[in-house]
Order: sequence, then C-alpha cells, then structure tokens
Amino acid sequence: MTNLYDLRRRIQSLKIPAAGQKSRFFVPNGALDSLLTLDTVQGVLAERSFSVPPHKIQNTAQTIVDEAKKIFAILIDTKAEGSLGQFIESDTLDKCLPVEVTLLQKLLPEADVQEVLLRQWEYMAYNFRRGPYQRQVRTEVVLPYLEQTKIGSGGFSTVYEIMVHTSHQNFESDVERIGRSGIRMVRKKLTAITSNSTAKDEAELLFLLCSQRHDNVVELITSYSQDNFTNLIFERADMDLHEFLLAEKRVPGFVENRTIFNAILGLARGLEYIHGFKVMEGMDKKNASTYMFGSHQDIKPRNVLVRKTKFVLADFGLMRLKTSVEDSKTLWKNGTVEYGAPECRDPDTLEQRHIGRASDIWSLGCVLAEVMVYMQEGHGGLEEFRKSRVSNGTYGKISRFHDEVGPSPVMLEHLARVATGTEKKPDWRPELGLFSQIQDMFNVAPTERPTATKVVEGLSKVTLEAILKDLLEKTATYLEKTPRNTTNVFRVRLKLEENRLRAWAAIMGLSPPLWHLEPPDLQDANPVPLIWVNLETTIEDLNIRDPFEEARLNEEYIIQKLHQANNKLYDILPSTDRDSADRVFATLSTTNTKKETLLSIGQVAQNESFPYRDIGAIAAMKYMSILLSRETITDDRIPRIDASLIDPDSSMPEDEVHPEIFWYSYGYRADERERVLVEWKGYGGKWQKDPDAEGFRERGLAMFSRIQGLVAMLRHAKPPHFRVLECSGCFHNVQQRKFGIVYKFPAADVIPLRLHHILRGRDQPAKVNFHVGEKIALAKALAVSLWTLHMSGWMHKDINSNNIVFFTESTQHYRLQASEPYLIGFQHSRQEDTYTEGPEISESWSKYQHPKYQTGSEPFRKEYDYYSFGLVLLEIAGWERLSNVYSRWKGDTPLQLRERYLKICDDKILERMGPTYHAVTRGCLLAETQFSGKELKSTIDFQRDVVERLNTCRI
Repeated sequence: MTNLYDLRRRIQSLKIPAAGQKSRFFVPNGALDSLLTLDTVQGVLAERSFSVPPHKIQNTAQTIVDEAKKIFAILIDTKAEGSLGQFIESDTLDKCLPVEVTLLQKLLPEADVQEVLLRQWEYMAYNFRRGPYQRQVRTEVVLPYLEQTKIGSGGFSTVYEIMVHTSHQNFESDVERIGRSGIRMVRKKLTAITSNSTAKDEAELLFLLCSQRHDNVVELITSYSQDNFTNLIFERADMDLHEFLLAEKRVPGFVENRTIFNAILGLARGLEYIHGFKVMEGMDKKNASTYMFGSHQDIKPRNVLVRKTKFVLADFGLMRLKTSVEDSKTLWKNGTVEYGAPECRDPDTLEQRHIGRASDIWSLGCVLAEVMVYMQEGHGGLEEFRKSRVSNGTYGKISRFHDEVGPSPVMLEHLARVATGTEKKPDWRPELGLFSQIQDMFNVAPTERPTATKVVEGLSKVTLEAILKDLLEKTATYLEKTPRNTTNVFRVRLKLEENRLRAWAAIMGLSPPLWHLEPPDLQDANPVPLIWVNLETTIEDLNIRDPFEEARLNEEYIIQKLHQANNKLYDILPSTDRDSADRVFATLSTTNTKKETLLSIGQVAQNESFPYRDIGAIAAMKYMSILLSRETITDDRIPRIDASLIDPDSSMPEDEVHPEIFWYSYGYRADERERVLVEWKGYGGKWQKDPDAEGFRERGLAMFSRIQGLVAMLRHAKPPHFRVLECSGCFHNVQQRKFGIVYKFPAADVIPLRLHHILRGRDQPAKVNFHVGEKIALAKALAVSLWTLHMSGWMHKDINSNNIVFFTESTQHYRLQASEPYLIGFQHSRQEDTYTEGPEISESWSKYQHPKYQTGSEPFRKEYDYYSFGLVLLEIAGWERLSNVYSRWKGDTPLQLRERYLKICDDKILERMGPTYHAVTRGCLLAETQFSGKELKSTIDFQRDVVERLNTCRI
C-alpha cells in the first residue's frame, strides 16, 4: 500500500522542466489519472496527516478522484495536506484553479499560503488551442514547452523552435508529432518595440488570412501575449528557402526538378491568395467589401518556408490588407533591398516610396530567378549568380537585381544562358517558359508587370511541362530499349499511349511550338493539382517495374498505368476538346508512319476499347491507301458487282436536286433490292483514245488499282465523324467505258438532297434556311471529314456544294440535320502518289478548283482541297451558291476571282459569322501559303487552323 511519503515523491516525479522558463516545471494533463486511483487515495487518507475521520474517507476519496486530483496533489506536494477538509467543505476543487490568495488565506495556515499560491501553477500549465484569438496569458502561467531552441532573430522578432507537450494542445492532427510526448512547432516572439497594437495587427492579419487556409501561406495556429510580448505559434517547417538554396546536395523530396517547379507554382498561388483575399467564401464578387487586397512587401528566400515538398509564404510583419475602395499602395517599410523592386526607394536619397502589389511580383521574380539557377547549376552556380549581382551603388557596393533603370543586363544574360541549357532542341524545356515568365515580372514599369493570377497561369503551364517532360523521357527510354520491330505489340501500344499524352498536351497548350493550340476552358478552375498528382503517381508507379524483367507481366502493367493516366487527363477536358485531342492523337499516330506500323495499330485497336477504335480505323484506311498506291493488286475482298444488277431509278433522274440514283438487285426476289447512289469513273483522256500509246497498260492498271483502293477505303470500318457513305462495291460498264462505284443509303426510305440545291440561287430563294449555329455545325462536320480523308492518304479533288448531300424522308418538306451531311463525288479522288490524270472536272464545277490547278500546270495536292473547302465555307456563310458570285465577273481570271472571294469574306462573312469562322475561311482561300509544307505540317496546320478553330466557334 502506498504511503503519503511515497505518493508525494511520485507526484513530484511527474514534473517536467518547462523549457526556456527558468526554474519552472509543469505536470502534464492526465499525468495524475493513473497515479491517483480510488484505492491509492483511500489508502493515504487513512494517515493521520489528513485528519479525515474514518467514516468520511470513502466519500472524500471519491470526491478527490472525481473533482479534486490537482488540489489533492498540490496540497501533498506542498505538505499542506492537513487542510484538505477545508478545501472540500468550501467547494474549492479543481474547477476553482487558480485559487486566489485571499481565498487561500482563509483555507490554509499562513505559512502554507505562499507555497501553494506559487506551486498550483505547475499543475495547470497553459493549454494551446487553435483559434483566431490572441489569448492574454498571466505571468504565472507555465508554458508546456519540452524543448526550446533559438533558430533566428531580426529587428522585430526572435524565432524559436519549440516542442509542445501533446497533452496541452488540440492541433496535433495538423502538425508533426515527435515521439509520444511532444509536437514540434515554431514560436515567433515579437520584440517589445512591435508589441501592443503593431503585434496584434500582425496576429489579426494572419488569423484573417488563415480563416480559409491555403497550403502555401503560413498558418498561424494560435497566438498569446505574456508579459506584454506577443507570441505567434506556427507549424514547424523543415527549413527556409535560403537554407534550401545553400544545400550542396538536393534536399530529399526535391531531387527532381519537376517537384521544384510544382513548389514555386504553389508559392505563386500563395501570393495570388493574399493579393486578392476573399473575406467570406461564397460572397458575390461584385460586393467590394468582401475583397481585400494585400501586399507582402518583403518576399525573399528567408521568408519562404520549405515544408515537405511545398514552398510556403511566411513573415507577414510588413504586410497590409486594404479594401478595394482604398488606395492599394503603401509606403515601403524597409524590406530587404536586395529583392526589392526599383520603385521601393529613391536611388539617390534612399527615400522610401509608395509601392503596391506589383512590387511583390518583382520580388517573387527575384526568388524564382535564384531557384531556376539552383535547379540548373546547383549551389555553386547560385553563388556565382549572386556575386554577379553585386554592383556599386550611391553609398557603396550593393546586391540587387536591377541597376536603378531596369533589370540588370548581366543578371538577365545569366538567366538566359541557364534557361537555354546545353540540350539540342529538346521537345520540352520548361526552363525557357520560366525564364519568359521571370522577364515579364522584371518589367521596370510596375503597371506592366503581370498580376499574381497571370503568374500562376504561366507557372501552371511550365510546371505541367516539367512533369510531362519527365514522363515522356520515361516512355522514350522504354522505346529505345524495345526492339524496333513493327510487330512488337508492347512497342505499338506504348507509342500509342505516348501519342495520346502528347495530344492531350497539345490541346492544353503545352506542346512544342508546332501546335500552338488555344488551351480549353476547363470547368475546374484549378485542375493542375489533380493533373500533377495523376502524373506524379504514374511516374512513381513506372519506377517500380522494369519492363525488361518479367517482360509480359511488367509490359502490361506499364501500359495499363499509362492508359489509366491518359484516361484521367482526358476526363478533365470538355467533350469538344476531347474530340480535338483524339484528332491530334490520330495525326501523331498515323502521319509519316510505315505501313507495317499502321497494320499493327489497326490490329492492336481491334483488341482495345475506346479511344483506340477511331485511330485503328484511320490507320487501317491509310494502310490500304499506301498498299494500293505502291502495288497493283487484285483483292478478292473488294466486291465486284455484276453490272446487270444495276438499273436506273427512272422516277428520280439526276439533276441539281439529287445525285444519280439506281436500283441494286442484291437477291433473287423482286423485293430484294435497294436504292443506291452510283458515281462514274471514266477511262479518261489520252489513255482511252490511244490504246497503243506507251504506258497504256500501266495507266490502265493504275486506274483500276485506284478504283480498288477507293472502294477498299470507303468499305472499311470508318470513324463515326467521317461523313461518307458506305461503299457496296464497284462494277465495270464496258459499253460506256467507265467504272461505277456503288454507295448505300444511310437508311431505307430516304433520298439524297444536294447542298447546292437548297442554297439561294440568282433567281431562286433558298429551299431551307439554317441559322448560324447550324451553319457552324455543318462546317465542322465537313472539316472533320476532309481532315479524316487526308489522314487516310487520299485527296478528294472535287469538293463543292454539289458533292455535299443530306438525306431526307420527304421530297416536299425537307427535314435536314445540319450536323449530318455526307461528302460524295469521289470519282476523281486519288491517293497522295505521283500518278495524276490532270484536271477532269466538268466546266460547271471547275470554278471551285484552285487557280493553279485550273491551269493544268501542276498536279493536285491537299492544299487545293482546302481552297475548294474555303469556297464551300463561303457559300454556307452567305447561304447562296458560288455561281451567284462568279457569274457577275465572267471575264475575271481564277486569281482575280479569288481576290473577290477574299473581299466578300472580309466585308460580309466577318459580320455574319464572327472572327473565327472568318479567319478559317480566309485561311482556306489562301491555302497554298497557309497550309503548305511537308505532310505532317500541312495536316497539322489544317487541323489546328481549321478543324480545331471551327470546334471553338460558339453562338
């Protein structure tokens, strides 16, 4: 059984020295609970020193355990246990702590009063609580610090790292716990000069900023004032950015540059947060009183904390928040000169000037510049960079980023050299983007510097480029180690996933300059963190497996991880932009690709779900195109229809309303027939007239091969956006010396209707009127179809409104879907090969041909299709036939007519259809300069400047 002496000794052993507080101790919360059990208390109460009658011992013990453990321990500790009865009778229990001296004088002998008065504070050490108030703490209160180490000091404060006992705080879940007993925090003790109102201002400002929490703004956990000194308690950081940049070896967690890029983006977001602080989340932005504009005024490496893999903006002692109706500029308050903007003070008198948020942008640019040098050249390079900034000022040598007039030329030259690096034309060089951003931030005119929001936008792009570079380098390594065998399924699938990633990057505006696509308008205002986590997780997952060990298992793992990552990236995009990304994906995967690889893509796509289906169809179409352009073959899979089974539909003769329609009898019964469209391909010119001429047989075989290729291309599985009719096969009409190409209707009981027919003629009103939105939908559908045709390796050669049809159920009342046109008129189409038959277009439709092609001096090329499409766009916009235009100037040459089309485009189309449609149309009319170049560049230019720009058209 425990006696009083032992219990006193054990109670005193619970005391812990309070760090930083001379000769002060505290008993942690809860420490008495395990010691003062009911049995222990009952046992010692029986001793004579307590003077507790036996019949009261049990009740007294229960009262102590329930309500007076601390009072009981204090009295035992001070050897005043004889007065226990008086404390219980006066109901002076734990709830009454601290007990004031006047009450103690009534309850205790005079000799015990002072000892109990002082010792009671050891049992009621301060309890830290998260909250937006600065607590006033009495001098006598013991602070539960297990450790305290001074880590810095300045003119206005001293900073300590402290360890707070875990039982005396309620914010443990938010901070790092050390062992079982304490958590590390940081205490900033403001000097007496800054205490009182100034110190309270900083605390209140931080509480306001932390009301909504931001990962990159230091959070004030709590604040207290003791002995007229204000103390601010923050979560502990690993170091500040100054220490980070001094490290000769990279800090763990920042080994890869991408992590540093992400950290500086976060830092910029922190500045954006305080520059446009929103007091109450959800309030209307028009209510000016809910917005306050702050400026930090002392951004430098020392005031940026490094916590795990984040950079956190700290030290807001000079910051001020102002409402939108106040002047946002304040007098510079002697922040750090080295990182200060040129406008902070007069260069001659050193007089302080008024500055605003733009000065923070300059200072942040200084910090970013040092970080970029450190990333590329390490600590040694940064030291050289800092030395290069030292110059002679009015009052001696000074280190800064400007020379009073503007940014230091020497400093900019150093940054340019770092940004350029030594790599030879890398696909991705995020440092160049960062340097460009820093240059903008170093604008000598404060009003010309970007806002914090603009800086965040720029760094978001740079950060994503940094992590994309690392992921693409990873896939490139896999591709380099994989045998260059076109039948290697892993290699084909890996390249497809890489191309999907590049296509997504292009749509996001992140890809190399070849693309320059406008980034999409995402629903998520800040998708970068989600994207970052997705890509970072993917890189980490790929690092786990080596595809060349346990090859099959690991190869599948790698493909699946890339596939999942791409799916998440595409889910972020709006549906129209996902379509654009799919088209870029198709361009990257099938342009300049060997036929064997195209075949492999088609085979892989058969076993994969969306998004491979469309690319598989395009690859297969292009494979057939290449195969048939290089080899004269007879493919039994290409149906040859018996000419006797094709009969004209006498009820619907060919005219400007309908294409020529036939009946195709595909069975033996009378009802086994269907309406079809037939396009004729004559033998053509010189070859037909001179059978003995040199090359007669070769031309014939080439033409027949071309017919085969066209049928194969139009019969093959096609992407749904490729608006062409399904081809049933072909037949040979010997008597008329021509081939017939047969097309199915999209449905029974419908008839085709030419676009040309429904447009307004010279003396005829329009048969159908489309509103602007429908016109744009029609243009989009046609543009995508033309792009797909070119992607497959074919050129149309006869694009005009007569070769664009809709299908309607009634010949009297047209019900047309603007987004569902069909491109026909393929009888002159050919692959992109050297063999050409020259212009064979009828006189009535030759006006749609490019001026150069009309002369017969040049072979057809894709740009001429674009020109013809531009004329169709002109017709759609004005909703009138082209003949209405050119018939007014019958004597004009083709080049003169084009100038007239361009003038109409500028004078009328801009107003009717808007700037995007106008720019697209104009670009097509100037196709030979707008879209000329190698196959890849020409295809990309058309996709970017026509297809994707039309895709952005909104009503």
